[in-house]
Amino acid sequence: SVPTAGGGGGGGGGSTTRPPAATRPPRTTKPAPPPATGGSAPSGTYSLENGSTGNCLAEYNAGFGDLVTSAACGSTGSGGSTYWFSWTYSPGADGSFRLKNRHSGRCLQPAGNTAVTTASCNGSSAQSWKVVSSTSAGRMFKNASDGRCLTAGSFAMTYTCGSSGQSEQVWRNISAR
Repeated sequence: SVPTAGGGGGGGGGSTTRPPAATRPPRTTKPAPPPATGGSAPSGTYSLENGSTGNCLAEYNAGFGDLVTSAACGSTGSGGSTYWFSWTYSPGADGSFRLKNRHSGRCLQPAGNTAVTTASCNGSSAQSWKVVSSTSAGRMFKNASDGRCLTAGSFAMTYTCGSSGQSEQVWRNISAR
C-alpha cells in the first residue's frame, strides 16, 4: 500500500492508504450505453388500449372493406358494422411481429397513406411492426414499411413517431375482448 497524507483540520491527521496505481482498475472513457427504449417482440392475444383515448384498436367491418379504428373497448358497432378487438402478436425472428386479428385472421398494415387496414397475412414488411418504446404506460409500434408509428385518431393510422410520452401512439395490452 502507498501511504497518502491524511486530512488535517478538526483535530485529526493521520494517514489513509490506497492501492498502488498499478493495481487500480483502469479508467474507461466510454460513456455508458443509453437505456433501452424498445423491447422484445410481444406475444399472446390481447385487446390494445390507447393511452390517449382509452379506446381499443378494432377491425371495423361495415361491408366496404376492413378498416381499423379505435372504438370503446368491447362495443359492438351499429348500422351493420362490427368491431373486432382481439389481436394476436406473431413474433418474428428479428424482434419484429405481426398483429393478426383473432376474428378475421387478417394482419394489420398501413393502407398506402396514413390509414391502417387489415389484409391477408403475407409476411411483407408492411405487416411487420417493432416496439420502439416500452414504458409502464404501454408500447409504441413502428411499421417496418413506412417507418411511422401506429396512432389513434378517428380511424387508426400511422404517423411520424413522436416521443415516448406521445399518448396517442402508446398502446397497452388488456384482456382480449
